[in-house]
Amino acid sequence: MVFFSLLLLMGSVFGWKMHAMLQKKRFSASVEKLSSRLLGIRALAMNMQSDFKGELFREEDSWIFKASDDVGVKLPLLSLAFSEILWDGEKKDRYEFDFSTTGDVSPKGQLDILGKTGSVQWKFPDLFGVQEGKKSGPLHPDNVK
Repeated sequence: MVFFSLLLLMGSVFGWKMHAMLQKKRFSASVEKLSSRLLGIRALAMNMQSDFKGELFREEDSWIFKASDDVGVKLPLLSLAFSEILWDGEKKDRYEFDFSTTGDVSPKGQLDILGKTGSVQWKFPDLFGVQEGKKSGPLHPDNVK
């Protein structure tokens, strides 16, 4: 009887630790998925020469990211495990991003992603490796130096 009690106690401690580890992994995977999607949409906008719109919004207990362009291409919805998202310190339930054919992304500011196990801060457009005022996008061969 004592053996089974100890076994049950050890199992519950192990389950509790696994739950915390899974939450941390879910958060980091969601951050990576969103980062990859944002970088991919920017590349698509430049390569397809079509402006894209991204929308990040809260739906019940999760956040959803959807993207489409102005000619009807829609990417699959991306479900994300975030607790809260702030833009320049302001809390909203909906954020919109514009990806232009030149590689510019608007709006510019700081995106704070908060989870139960951590947080991440991204500065736009630094996330895309673009410095303010530097031209990005397709270049004519005569302009390459």
